[in-house]
Amino acid sequence: TANAVLDHLAANEPLAIKTFELPVSGELAADGHGFSFNAPLIGRGKSGVSNATVVAHYAPQPDEVRVLNLDIASEVFYLNDILATAQAIKNGSAAPATSATAPSGEESKTVKLALNETPDKTAAWKVLPPAVVVNLQVDKLFYTDYLAFTDVGGQIDVRTHKLALHGIKAHFHDSALTLEGLTRFDENAVPPYNLDLTGNIKDFNLNQFFTELVPGEKPRVEGLFGVDVKAFGQFPNFSQLRNKALFDISMQSRNGLFRTLPPDSGLALGATDVLGVVGEALSYVPTGGFGAGAIARLVNYIVQIDYDTIDIHLKRDESRNVTIEQFQVLSPTVALTASGGIQHEDGSDIFDSPLELNAHLDMLGRGAAILYSMDLMQDARNPLGYWRGPEFRIWGTAADAHSNFEEVINKAADGTTKGAFLRPISGLIGNLKYRWFDRDSRKRESLQDERRGKRQEQGVPAADTAEGHAAPATPETGASSAATVKP
Repeated sequence: TANAVLDHLAANEPLAIKTFELPVSGELAADGHGFSFNAPLIGRGKSGVSNATVVAHYAPQPDEVRVLNLDIASEVFYLNDILATAQAIKNGSAAPATSATAPSGEESKTVKLALNETPDKTAAWKVLPPAVVVNLQVDKLFYTDYLAFTDVGGQIDVRTHKLALHGIKAHFHDSALTLEGLTRFDENAVPPYNLDLTGNIKDFNLNQFFTELVPGEKPRVEGLFGVDVKAFGQFPNFSQLRNKALFDISMQSRNGLFRTLPPDSGLALGATDVLGVVGEALSYVPTGGFGAGAIARLVNYIVQIDYDTIDIHLKRDESRNVTIEQFQVLSPTVALTASGGIQHEDGSDIFDSPLELNAHLDMLGRGAAILYSMDLMQDARNPLGYWRGPEFRIWGTAADAHSNFEEVINKAADGTTKGAFLRPISGLIGNLKYRWFDRDSRKRESLQDERRGKRQEQGVPAADTAEGHAAPATPETGASSAATVKP
């Protein structure tokens, strides 16, 4: 019957899943109060053949009269085919999507996500029998055509008023993921759901993940991340989980590559390697091209940060505001920091709520010299010992964010062009003060050059190298600490 339904649905457009086979064999208890069965599942789809063995056992117990125990084991399972088929069925039965584009001649506006805050009358998992315990073990689970998780396992315990996750685990290549959680449902409470969940990820390779998730796209971050997640609190239905649940998320990474500008940035597109070399020369020649040269020098210096540390801490408390407790991207000579968050707004999804961030780009060594030459340097250090550089804003919403970073840089470049006959002198002073006569800066740049050479020896293109690795400056002296991070 299932295969006939699939054939009917695929009449107009082929589906990712072709056939399912689930032959069931088992036995009923003599008294009729229990049963057991085995069901080898075979699913043939676009990506390949999924296999699983389902072993079920049911027997009334004195303390829990209706519990169905399922053991599901699989060598390989193509979840991507199931998701693609479900999406195709949904698209086939859904009404035509309305356009989010404003009428011709009017300013385009982003359509806000519709909210459904109606509390569920019964638990979302009520479609299952009163009590089901699933013990899961999948050797390889494909989430997309290219992205797969291995050693997926754990227990899912579903009861009338609770959904529990015990020992959920998986691996993404060498990265280990674990999850423990409990969601309770109380039809007399408002809201009815109560969540308590913790998760941990060790050495998660973001570069590999996004490369496999969206092949052909170059990720903004390349590095291994550790992530700790805590989520808790009440919510009316699962569609509002992201808007109502409170959370505390920490992310840390060491020794990776961070691309500060998106690929379509006007600054990034205008600062090619050739212009960067020309810009270095123009920085010491009193001509009207000094401003363009200064931008090229700055962008080529910051477009890729070979970072020592990324440290991010996000929280949402009872106010429902999302606060950035900490955001730091640190290399030996570049510090990118930000503070702010997302303001909760009744009736708005988190992606449509007001976003407001204040960010700083602070420098040491050659970077500080470039900022000084563009009059972007402040006569003060940040708490980590870097010289204060330009401050810029990020605002709007998470779904539609804006930044004045390019405006700040272009305005500074305009000033350097107008003062072209004096700025080269300023550039020379900046190099003397912050780069050449600063012993700590020379040491840092020497380490950068050494590490850049090693990266090229390892086959990394020169265009993909940026800053080297050394410990961040100390607040007291601005000098690097004794702990140097080796390449």
